[in-house]
Amino acid sequence: MGGAPCATSDKRQATSDKRQATSDKRQATSDKRQATSDKQQATSNRRQGIGDRRSWRREGAHGSATAMTTHVGVTSGATQPSTDAGVGGGGP
Repeated sequence: MGGAPCATSDKRQATSDKRQATSDKRQATSDKRQATSDKQQATSNRRQGIGDRRSWRREGAHGSATAMTTHVGVTSGATQPSTDAGVGGGGP
């Protein structure tokens, strides 16, 4: 009977070792996935930064276009008073 508990203890220890090995493998896999995720996030952040800069340039160009449109609007407005002034000037 003395041998049986020892064998049971050995089996338990072997099972525990296997579980620990499995846990270690899972942890290693998790670490690898985390490293991959971190790399992808860094790449995404870099690309997003580039996208922001391009977007900012586009907004700047759009702002210029808006300014040009506003300028055209002002020019149109200035043209109308000139026409009015011309009509007024032509009247007298």
